Amino acid sequence: MELATFIERQLESVRGILEGLIGDVTGSEWVSAPAPGLNPVGFTAWHIPSIQDWAINTWMRNAPTVRSRPEWAARGMMTSFLPIGVGLAGADEIARAVTPQGVLAYADAVLEEARAFLATFTPRRFDELPPNREHLADRRYEAPGYLADIADMYGQPYWRVFAGACTGHCRGHLGELESSLAVIRAR
Repeated sequence: MELATFIERQLESVRGILEGLIGDVTGSEWVSAPAPGLNPVGFTAWHIPSIQDWAINTWMRNAPTVRSRPEWAARGMMTSFLPIGVGLAGADEIARAVTPQGVLAYADAVLEEARAFLATFTPRRFDELPPNREHLADRRYEAPGYLADIADMYGQPYWRVFAGACTGHCRGHLGELESSLAVIRAR
């Protein structure tokens, strides 16, 4: 199997697991957190495709995110410019602004964007470093914590960003979602 196909299958798997977890979530579960001080389910679900969108578009391509497009912004996906460092109040706001169906549709759009991007790759390109510093010209990336959160990513080639931010990081949050929902439903 070619690396691009393998990465695509990993992204599809993340999308499928996300749907399995939030496809039947109730409105009250969506805006609930498993414990005080933790993020609500809706935020964590939104964060997963938002991180993929950020990694593929902002980090790897210096391009606008899918969620910044009018059709996605209108569905609440741009409630926060950044997918990280939003704090609990911001996480609550995002959970209330988006719906499970909207997040899944957004995840589909991000997956399609990823497929189109992967189609441009030759095997050797995966070992190259993304030219990712141009996005920093947008001052919104000067948010507290953002630069610290991404500092260790500059030396990562494309394959590592796909394996880390786009899949591994997201799989961790899928486990968080599963645990959060189990705790909320056990109350």
